[in-house]
Amino acid sequence: MKTTGSLFHTQMYCRISQISPLAQRLLTNGPSPRNLPPHISNPLEADDLPWRTVQKPNERNKQIAIQKLGDYGDDPKITNVPLWRVRTTVTGRSVLAKMPSLVMDYDVRERWDDAIGSVGEVIPLNLKEANDVYGKRTTGGKYDGGKTTRCGIGHCVTKPAVGGLISAREQMTVCGVQEWGTGNIDGTEEEGALVWGFECEDGLHGNLWPENTERETRAKSGIFTIAMLKLPESDNVEPHTYAVEYTLQLAVGGSFPPFAMGAVNAVVINAVKTMFKYAKKEYFIEGGPADISCQQEMSHSHIAAEEAAVSEAAVSK
Repeated sequence: MKTTGSLFHTQMYCRISQISPLAQRLLTNGPSPRNLPPHISNPLEADDLPWRTVQKPNERNKQIAIQKLGDYGDDPKITNVPLWRVRTTVTGRSVLAKMPSLVMDYDVRERWDDAIGSVGEVIPLNLKEANDVYGKRTTGGKYDGGKTTRCGIGHCVTKPAVGGLISAREQMTVCGVQEWGTGNIDGTEEEGALVWGFECEDGLHGNLWPENTERETRAKSGIFTIAMLKLPESDNVEPHTYAVEYTLQLAVGGSFPPFAMGAVNAVVINAVKTMFKYAKKEYFIEGGPADISCQQEMSHSHIAAEEAAVSEAAVSK
């Protein structure tokens, strides 16, 4: 089971590296790099996919760059669905701990997402086992593939949108967070994190749906990632500034006439833009509304991670 899991996640990391150079940098240049194929092992130079820029960063759009890739991937269930890539920077303390909550935790997500009905972790996964799958601790105490600080199966329901053109949707995904505290990249110490998610399969995971809830039309993520890398301070870079790269391929489900697909795609990317605008304007600002809840989230994450480390140490004795 562990070998199968490790192989699957190596394949997943390969796919992530092909579309997110920032994630690729974390995965291939950490203290114990993933053994990725040579054609994607050179950070920031293997991004040869035909991306089209649909928004260049400027002051008006909060320095958010957006790129679009046409039909991507080989999943027969997700066809003619664009892949979006959003790039920007955010500044603030505890960015690595707070960023996942923007999409994973309802009390944070409802602040920027008017369409969210519910979202949360329905089945938490064992962090020790997750770290065993993603990579054992190395002799230097680091984790191959980053240290798993959060992992579980999540369920999400969104409200109808575009005047009812899109009815309520639901998803069930396996999501995780990998963190790199320090590592040798270009001779400097860097820190970063990778949030990732993939859709649960109906056949394999159909029994995991929340009980006694009405099933909505299924939306499916072909891929979802948020890569974050702390930038060195300089005259032009404030302290605690992170480069962020967000990728998403979302099949919203249902049937739409061709003329409506533009509106459907707009709903997806506008939600991402709204999230980053909220994050930049309020969420990551020191003393902002998220500080108290963030401390609770950080405490929960770190306690769980430490419990996993203690359990791992006990097993190894």
